[in-house]
Amino acid sequence: MTEHPVPTPGGRPIGPLATGSYPPAVTVSNELVAERAGMAPERISAKTGIHRRRYAADHEATSDPAVEAARAACADAGIRADQLGRIVVATSTPERPRPATACPVRHRIGAPGAAVRE
Repeated sequence: MTEHPVPTPGGRPIGPLATGSYPPAVTVSNELVAERAGMAPERISAKTGIHRRRYAADHEATSDPAVEAARAACADAGIRADQLGRIVVATSTPERPRPATACPVRHRIGAPGAAVRE
């Protein structure tokens, strides 16, 4: 999803160039989720429209798929990680309360100058 960034008064463009995603390999059905939540699988499907989801492997942290997604976004945009100005990680399952998951992502992809936001 390459977009044309908005030019700023200083001439430097700002805006998303690309996004990335990385679905974990483990697929989980509503039956397992419903069993853990004590409800019927059909109720989950009817309420959310979700029929299955992806779970990270036991050895994966939230930042692991985020790093792969960031690498994919950089490749899609045709830029190096050290050229990034901002990294945004959207998750409802952070690794820990602080620092934001975007911090280890920034470090692991090699984007020391990027601001981070979760």
